[in-house]
Amino acid sequence: MKRKNHLISIKTLTDNHLESFIRCPNKFYHQYILRKNSSGEDLGRQMVEFFVHKIILDYYRLPLKEQNELNLLKIIVQYRDYIHPSLFESKVEYYVTLAKITDHLLLFLTSNQQDEPPLFLYERLQVPVKELKTNLSLTIDMGEWCKNTFTIKKYILDTDDRIVSLYKYLLAVFAKKAFGVLPDQIELFSLLDGNRHTMTPTEHDVAKGLMYLELVKDHIQKPEYYVKRNCDHCSECIHNKEYDHPEAQNENKSNLLAASFKTVLH
Repeated sequence: MKRKNHLISIKTLTDNHLESFIRCPNKFYHQYILRKNSSGEDLGRQMVEFFVHKIILDYYRLPLKEQNELNLLKIIVQYRDYIHPSLFESKVEYYVTLAKITDHLLLFLTSNQQDEPPLFLYERLQVPVKELKTNLSLTIDMGEWCKNTFTIKKYILDTDDRIVSLYKYLLAVFAKKAFGVLPDQIELFSLLDGNRHTMTPTEHDVAKGLMYLELVKDHIQKPEYYVKRNCDHCSECIHNKEYDHPEAQNENKSNLLAASFKTVLH
């Protein structure tokens, strides 16, 4: 008789969990369910994300008249020394990564001068969502109110269609539940490639977002979705070679996950 799988308990869905799962279910399973130590590659990414977080935070804490390229460069140099080249595959990757992030931080931050400080700056917020029977928790990198326009901004290292969809629906649902209103705009800034994604959420996006998050939650909760297979989106992931879930199957679920999203959201 086949043993029935027990659901993985989820009291709170966080933006970190959701992004990790969307990027690579294998890595999510090892990091958050098995609680294994991060790989060197993951540690390097985490350090760069922390470095970016601190730079943006310190920059927007400056008086408005001091928010300029020179002071931003000083802050970048200050934190750059904390990132060691050994966290990268090569020194070339190290220097290229820091150069790209420096260029794009200068582009995104200094070209967006405001007359007022941000409403939110890296604030962690949580809200119950009865439709999902759980809480949503996320960090609002920046929330701005300018000329009667409410904008939520998110700075991440890299994006693709999956990540853009995630934050479009997650931020629409969260803002509606937490503030009672939708942001006029959601902006995602990709610091490695310099892409900027601007979205105007609607009430329809909230409904679609609830379906999207319910589907992701369903996949996260069920152990049978963590299967022995190569991840389509990160073929070099070390967890492709190191998968030890007792209920592992040979069926590739990654394409099924994508197909499920397409069916529900279109």
